[in-house]
Formats: sequence, structure tokens, C-alpha cells
Amino acid sequence: MVIAVNALDKCDDRQEIAEFIDIVACAFWESQTPLPLRFFFTSRVEEHIQSKFAAPPALDVTYCLNLQEFDADNDIHTFLRSRFASIYQQKRRQIGNISLPWPSQWDLEELVAKSMGSFIFAFTLVNFINDGSDLPH
Repeated sequence: MVIAVNALDKCDDRQEIAEFIDIVACAFWESQTPLPLRFFFTSRVEEHIQSKFAAPPALDVTYCLNLQEFDADNDIHTFLRSRFASIYQQKRRQIGNISLPWPSQWDLEELVAKSMGSFIFAFTLVNFINDGSDLPH
């Protein structure tokens, strides 16, 4: 089982964040047998959170994945291509005589570049196109 704790940086009380990290880390550190669950923390870069994970016991039981260095362009490309294909199929009557591929490969690459690695941009863009308040093209 994976428990996701999203946006740890959005919590207001730094002391409670530190205590929560300690409680979770100690549970894994002190356990004699591997626990049948994992925690997945997400957070923006915040010094008080980074320093908590950089010291024992959290340091000894966690793995840090720096997403700022992750290139999401291929994943965003796949997401956009898939979602646009679905929109095209669902809204064929509204789209009219627009030919495939839609959007064109050049336009898709431009949208990926404008996303700048941000899935929220790509997700918002697809939702805007799909909401039905304007023609998708």
C-alpha cells in the first residue's frame, strides 16, 4: 500500500510537519520487519522540509527524487497525444473536416515546449479544449 502525502509545503505549521516526518520515519526505522506500506511525500523545495529529510531518522529510511531535474517532455507528449486523440473521437461532429493528425506534429511539439515540463499546464490546456465552450481547433 502506498500513502500519498501531497503538497507537504502547503501545511502552515512547520513544527507539525517536522513531527509528522519524524513519526513516519521512526516507524520505518524502528520496525524489526519491513512494513507493508510506503509513504510518498510531495513538496516544493522548502528548506525546513529538506533539512528534516536530510537528517536521521528520515535520511536513513527515505529516497529523494528531485523532479526539478526530471525531463517530463516525453510523458507530456504522450499525455497530450492520447488526450487529443480521445477528444477528436468524442467531438468528431464538432471538429468537422479537420484532418488527422490533430493537432499537427509541429503544433503538438510546440504545446509540449510551452508546457515547460509542467503537467498542470498540459492538463489545464486539454481541459480547456475539451470543455465545449469553443471549437476544439
